[in-house]
Amino acid sequence: MIMTKIFEFDDSVYSLDAVLATAYWCADMAIVEVHQEDNVLCAKVSPRNGKVLDSSFYETFQTMVVHNQIRHRLEEKFAPLEKIIIEKAFAPVSSKE
Repeated sequence: MIMTKIFEFDDSVYSLDAVLATAYWCADMAIVEVHQEDNVLCAKVSPRNGKVLDSSFYETFQTMVVHNQIRHRLEEKFAPLEKIIIEKAFAPVSSKE
């Protein structure tokens, strides 16, 4: 079993938010230390309290960083549209106040 693994993510592709969101996602199983060196985000992933992390966990960690990065970009892209939809949805409620 792998005990500790270090991942490196190019910060021109991946955001700190995506890596931190992934760290939060796996907080019950692992301790994730994140820091930045030059143009690289480094994530050191270690098992929490005697847990055993196998290679599939680490593969899932990488996949979740990609997932969170895509989600983050989509949220940024569609935020104006979401705001308009919410304003229109609550317009009848807002006008009665």
